[in-house]
Amino acid sequence: MAATETFGQVRHALYQLYQDCSQPGWDGYGAFPVSADTLELAIRVLNSLSPDFPKPSFGAEPDGQLTMEWYRSPHRVLSVSISPLGVLYYAVTIGAEQNYGHMPFLGQFPDTLREWIRKVNRA
Repeated sequence: MAATETFGQVRHALYQLYQDCSQPGWDGYGAFPVSADTLELAIRVLNSLSPDFPKPSFGAEPDGQLTMEWYRSPHRVLSVSISPLGVLYYAVTIGAEQNYGHMPFLGQFPDTLREWIRKVNRA
């Protein structure tokens, strides 16, 4: 997403992605559909970010999860997959530092992920 996009525009793009990927086999290879529960959780996660934070791009995964990504270069990227069960799976690369794991979404955007977004977007 472009840095100038508003959260409303990002949410609209997320709804469009959901519409495109909410049927079984949406990718032509048997992908699981993105569920309404996953969409709802993705919106809650997005809304938990402050408006001045960089907006992510979104994608859908063949397992039915939605992905939020903050990308600056191949060596500065954070990817967060949102499961319908309320789990955030993440992978981050910042230079030589790599980390991955998962954590529950408890209504607030996790501080660890917030800090990685800052690091990914530093000049």
